[in-house]
Amino acid sequence: MPDVRTTVIAVSYIVASVLFIFGLKQLSSPATARAGNRLAAIGMALALVATLLDRQIVSFWTIAIGTLIGAAVGIYFGRTVQMTAMPQMVALFNGMGGATAALVSVAEYLRLTRIGAPIPLGESTSIVLGTAIGAVSFTGSIIAFGKLQEILPGKPLQFPLQRVVNGLILLALVVFGGFVVSGAGTSALWALFAAALLLGAMFVLPIGGGD
Repeated sequence: MPDVRTTVIAVSYIVASVLFIFGLKQLSSPATARAGNRLAAIGMALALVATLLDRQIVSFWTIAIGTLIGAAVGIYFGRTVQMTAMPQMVALFNGMGGATAALVSVAEYLRLTRIGAPIPLGESTSIVLGTAIGAVSFTGSIIAFGKLQEILPGKPLQFPLQRVVNGLILLALVVFGGFVVSGAGTSALWALFAAALLLGAMFVLPIGGGD
């Protein structure tokens, strides 16, 4: 019976991923955007049900409470945000998605190191990529939101040797990622996380608000 449940969960995640892909594709056109939203919503519901079936991930109450809070926030902003402010809203959504990916990756690494389990190369590489890409997306999206909302200056913010500094931060990010994969410990992961946060902001600051 557990094997059947494991298979159902795995298949559900695959189907949910396919629905997400097709939903995002349909969001590229106003004519199919509503259908795309529906497909993505069905995919998310399926993923949540599959997660609820897997008792090893998290408690039922945690997921239920998180779902209710997310639904309430989504309904509120969906009904109150003006269409002219939609780019800011999208920037925030992208940032939250990036933050989630980074925090989940960090939490998984901390869990594995706490129980003393060996971390395979593929999984450690996935953790590094999830942390780096998620953190870069988070701060980059927050800076974009600030520019669009006119909290930050809309003009490009630049300084001398900015590309050199960005290159050095990127190099540090790669080095820290290599340390994490080699099993250097949590200090390297936190350094990677901090470098990625800084890099995300540095990438977007030189971009004008209109762009």
